Amino acid sequence: MAYWGSIEYWGESNGWPKKGWNYSFFSHTLEPYPTAWLVKSAFCEDEPVVRLGVLDAKGSESISWNDIQVGQTSLLSHWKFTAGSKQRVYVFTNAPQAELFMNGKSLGTKPNNGTGNMQHFITWDVDYQPGTLLVLALDANGNELARRAASFPTTMVSLLSASMALPHYSPSTMATTIPMNFLLASIPRRCVADVCRSSCAVSAKQARW
Repeated sequence: MAYWGSIEYWGESNGWPKKGWNYSFFSHTLEPYPTAWLVKSAFCEDEPVVRLGVLDAKGSESISWNDIQVGQTSLLSHWKFTAGSKQRVYVFTNAPQAELFMNGKSLGTKPNNGTGNMQHFITWDVDYQPGTLLVLALDANGNELARRAASFPTTMVSLLSASMALPHYSPSTMATTIPMNFLLASIPRRCVADVCRSSCAVSAKQARW
């Protein structure tokens, strides 16, 4: 299968402030958007695929381009919203069914039985709360095939300890004299790793590009 414009590119913008074509599955840096996993789940039969996406508040967007209606549903990869807000969660998978959890509590199991252009994804409407959103891809008997989680820490991690306080700079000189290599070196690698682990927990069994 070939899809023209599957990777974002500069040019052919359909209006300011866009600078190029963005109805794509991959960003300019080749980072896959959530919808990229919809494509993978449709074409990869030899490995379990599961991925989360959250509907952007701006919703869907479409235009008529060369007499063809094109567009996309804008989805986000993070789990950080206003407490109590309602969020529509998309799960892209090639498994027979999936179960969604919010902070360890099951939000139900749904079959992956869509037809036509509704195949390979399932949706849930979730009341947002900080914590971990987890999805399990299940076979027909309810056995786990793969999992994916997204989380937002309920406590913040300090990257700089008291012993690593930055040297004093006046406002007039800070922008030009503060040593960037000091800033980078002052962040302990273990702290960065902790932040990464808390922001996205991934099973060893998850599908990878």
